[in-house]
Amino acid sequence: MFHVESNLRIVRQVLNITRLQIRGKHSGYIQLPKFKYYQHAAMSLKRPRGLDAWAWERSNMFIRQSALPSQFKDVLYTVQKLVGQKLNSSALNLFLQTLSQTLHGSQRPAAYELAISLFTHSDDLHSAITLLEAMSKYRMPVHVTTLMRVFRLAYDQSASYHSIPLEQIRNSFLGALSKLDEGEFRDILTYLFGHDSRELVFALETYKALKPEWIPPPPVYSMVIQAFNERKDADNARIWLDKYRESRRKVTLSQSSAATPTKTEIGDSVTPMTGPLERPPRWGDPQDNYECSPYTSYVIGLRNLSEAQVDKLESVLGQIEEDNVEIDIKFYNGVLRVYSRWKLFPQAVAYIVMVRSKSYVFPDADTYGTIFLVLRRSISETKHGYIVTNHRGLRLRTVFSEMITLDAVRTSTVTTKIPHRIIGTTALFYALQAFMEARDYSAALVALRFLKKYDYFVSYRSRSQESWSELMLQVEQRVIAKLSHRLYRIDQKAWASRFLGYRRPSKIDKSDGAVTLILKTIQGLETQDVFARIEEFLTRALLAEMSISAPQRSIAVRGNEKAEAEIAKAMAEMAPSEEGVDKMRERIRKLTERGSTVTSDNKD
Repeated sequence: MFHVESNLRIVRQVLNITRLQIRGKHSGYIQLPKFKYYQHAAMSLKRPRGLDAWAWERSNMFIRQSALPSQFKDVLYTVQKLVGQKLNSSALNLFLQTLSQTLHGSQRPAAYELAISLFTHSDDLHSAITLLEAMSKYRMPVHVTTLMRVFRLAYDQSASYHSIPLEQIRNSFLGALSKLDEGEFRDILTYLFGHDSRELVFALETYKALKPEWIPPPPVYSMVIQAFNERKDADNARIWLDKYRESRRKVTLSQSSAATPTKTEIGDSVTPMTGPLERPPRWGDPQDNYECSPYTSYVIGLRNLSEAQVDKLESVLGQIEEDNVEIDIKFYNGVLRVYSRWKLFPQAVAYIVMVRSKSYVFPDADTYGTIFLVLRRSISETKHGYIVTNHRGLRLRTVFSEMITLDAVRTSTVTTKIPHRIIGTTALFYALQAFMEARDYSAALVALRFLKKYDYFVSYRSRSQESWSELMLQVEQRVIAKLSHRLYRIDQKAWASRFLGYRRPSKIDKSDGAVTLILKTIQGLETQDVFARIEEFLTRALLAEMSISAPQRSIAVRGNEKAEAEIAKAMAEMAPSEEGVDKMRERIRKLTERGSTVTSDNKD
């Protein structure tokens, strides 16, 4: 047995290196009885198949993250190369002659387990059992996952269980697995998640068979679905989502029968009992929606599909509503990203409108960034020559106002319902671009002012000055190109010179003259000056748009007071007000009350 205290941030590395439990004693290690391995005549073993790309990448990662000295890592890389070339006998001899005699302490079993993993990935049962024999000979502790890996390979190859080593491996594996409590088994699944979906499923089904009363919580199904997603196995991911739905129905039925009110008399008093004691979820982040995680994992995996399959996504959206499962922010973001990846922007906008109408999920910075990206792309695909204020039932200014107001509430109110950051640089930039695409220049000015106001871009700049400059140059070019394109048909030369306050130049390329002239004035400016110049450009564009009549298409700029009134109106609509903050707080209060009821129902 081993004992270790580990930081949660490096738990994956610790599990990869030493397979030790985060907290307390770990029952995953056993002492394998000594045995002598002779290949049984009935064991018809497959020829090694080498390493596929996925196994090669994973083994590379685990060798790199191991705590072995660099010279021993080089030997393991050589073993990996030989196994990849199907030279397993040479790889086995190299390992036994080089590493087995020189490594000591905890590094020795770690190296053996890495080598066994290489051989099992290449379907080489003979070499894997040979290394297990050496581990038993030198009394090295063996982790239950190592035994499981060899036993699962023997199971897949239909090898004879009557041979002595396989029978010992099988009994040791089952005995060790049956002694694990749920917390220890969770860490084993976490480790297997990084290795192979087959091993993960094998361990889960074996554990369920050993403990029929054990009901896997939703994050277990989520972990299995994620493992299949990494292998781009959408069919098995769908099968395990259906298994989760069936398991959830059974749990719901059992809980409803157990929740029948009964009466327990204590003296003269009568105390109603409504069911089992409530306790927090056993797995996962308590801030996440406990029951939604398998659906979220499946939706995120749809992004790996080579082509859009809308029917699969829509079926999940219908089933999660049919199952009466409250979606969380991760599911919401996942659906939006899938639609965006498939370039189905109208469907994404329709889903945004539907979720906003139900008002049971609070977006975060990633959500708003995706929403404004979707709006920008969707508006750009719609031919229009007017200001777009309402796009497919979604009002852009209202979405922006909600983002700013929600962030104001988050920073002034202590609530667990909106624990995530609401405003981010990406969301503000996409909002600016969406308003530019919609030709709503007064709203674009407001978005730009908030971009200057918040300190998010300052911290971004301090971390990476070069990348911030590159990002600013892209924004400058896009904003200015949009402005020049909108007014191109009027009189590009006259507009460019009036826009900048310069005399009309003698030669301007008709294709991009305005953009070229404007960019020349920006080169070498500081970031704050660039913001000020872009704001000046937007103001002038707003004045020009307001002064151009349809018949005359005049470039004359007039009506400064009217433009200022438009900007003030946009600021009033988009900036947080006391009334808006109060309404948002009331919405949070109602959702918190509703969420507490839902959470208590979801607790196991």
